[in-house]
Amino acid sequence: MTQLAADDFNRADASPISGSWSTAFNFSPLQISGNQALGTAATFCASFYNGVTWPSNQWSRARLAGTSGFSGGVAVRLKSSTSKDGLVFVYDPTAHVCRLYEFVAGTPTQLGSDYSVTLTTSDYLGISVSGTSVSGLVNDAVVITQTCSITGGNAGIYTYEAIGPALDDWTGGDNASGAALAGAATDSSTATGTLINPGVRIVALKDIDTGAVKNAVTYANIHAFDPANRNVIAQSWMNKTTTSGGILLLSGPGIVTFGKTYDFLGFTADGSDRFHASAPIIDLAPYL
Repeated sequence: MTQLAADDFNRADASPISGSWSTAFNFSPLQISGNQALGTAATFCASFYNGVTWPSNQWSRARLAGTSGFSGGVAVRLKSSTSKDGLVFVYDPTAHVCRLYEFVAGTPTQLGSDYSVTLTTSDYLGISVSGTSVSGLVNDAVVITQTCSITGGNAGIYTYEAIGPALDDWTGGDNASGAALAGAATDSSTATGTLINPGVRIVALKDIDTGAVKNAVTYANIHAFDPANRNVIAQSWMNKTTTSGGILLLSGPGIVTFGKTYDFLGFTADGSDRFHASAPIIDLAPYL
């Protein structure tokens, strides 16, 4: 994950929202009120950050600054012209659910089912998209992943109605579709790269004893450890096979810290082959 932009909205009230923000095409704008961002009208409101050039694979994250009213949250792939498109992940404080929507030419379609949760003003919403896979996150843990169709656009924020939940402490960045990790994940080394969704890709996996790159090896027992205390935070008893180049793809490893590096230990079913590596939590949505 690379952060490209941030805004805490700590400035004078302004409607539309001031600073490096634009109103998404055919949406109503957001505004700044009381050092927070919120909607301006009884309709769909969406604004995107215009201070950077956004890649098509992107993420957006913000803290809930209010938990009343209608739905509000974060957005990606908002358009500046041509079509009222966008992907939004919102919290509805009345129903106590989060929902993922895709706007195509102004028509919102819910992707997946409601995620039931009661959030407070210390909680964060996030949305990330890579290719045709989009995920909604609560406190940096993926809760919904679905397929989407729109491409391009910009990261930003969204509310429905002016009384939707206010937003604060926004950040957005580049989610490079599980971009190639820099360097090999070997014994005692650390892989770096895109950090966004629970999931792990270990690159150039090497044998713990010989250092040889492991191609087409099936590991039946994989453990994930917190390097700070050596607690096992996740494990898999399902067979996972490395691909060419020693790449091992794992699904979401339970409850993890956003962007943190974890240690992994794996064994073949007969115990004859094993590995140890360190790798970060990255975007695996396109690979699952």
